[in-house]
Amino acid sequence: MAKRKLKTHGLVKLDNNLIDARLNLSAQGKKIVLFAAKVLQQNEVKVTSQTVLIKTTITALAEFLGLGADSHRFIRSTLQELQKTLITLQKPHSVVDLVLMYRAEYFEDGRIELTFAKDLQPLFADMKEKYTGLLLGEVLRLRSKYALRIYELCMMLHNRDYKRKEYTLKELKELWGIPPKHTWGQICERVLEPAKKELDEKCKISFKYQAKFKADGVGRPRVESVIIDVVENRPQPSLFS
Repeated sequence: MAKRKLKTHGLVKLDNNLIDARLNLSAQGKKIVLFAAKVLQQNEVKVTSQTVLIKTTITALAEFLGLGADSHRFIRSTLQELQKTLITLQKPHSVVDLVLMYRAEYFEDGRIELTFAKDLQPLFADMKEKYTGLLLGEVLRLRSKYALRIYELCMMLHNRDYKRKEYTLKELKELWGIPPKHTWGQICERVLEPAKKELDEKCKISFKYQAKFKADGVGRPRVESVIIDVVENRPQPSLFS
């Protein structure tokens, strides 16, 4: 049980393999993953041979997510989303598909028990290298799942000498949960521009992007990939948000 109120500031760490994983979650689903990571990093968990058990309450989750006291139904719906979400882990000689969270038990007094596969524990806790520290205060201000996804990427790249990442459009859609039928124009309008606006307003880092085109000899050149560059930022809150 998380006996003390979980801090909503400071750092929460995620393994880089989790940041690079194909993981399509809503913004609140992603924040619950960060809640689990924070609890694990405070060692307030029960670990068995096969599972990791996190004990918390509806109230603690609601406070962490910035929700009201009447959010029980919404939180349960979001936890059910995690139970339907697969994550793929790359191992040295194999690939493992796991359900992100496979059990949730709700008690009449407001307690919740969340059960994760033990394979996920190294992605949340006990990391010694190849992890990224996220500023929890900034994370919790973000509302879009795409802004959260790009924020994680930017923070991962921020501590590297080469602050650039290139994705094919197929990779971008798969990694960030963008609908497969989205055109480049729709990706700009519905994903990249809104995410950039949110990071510009709320975070100390943001990004620029540019498309790489490929001419195939027929019609206009088509977009082959997109390059993401991390940039320093001074948050400028919108007057209209």
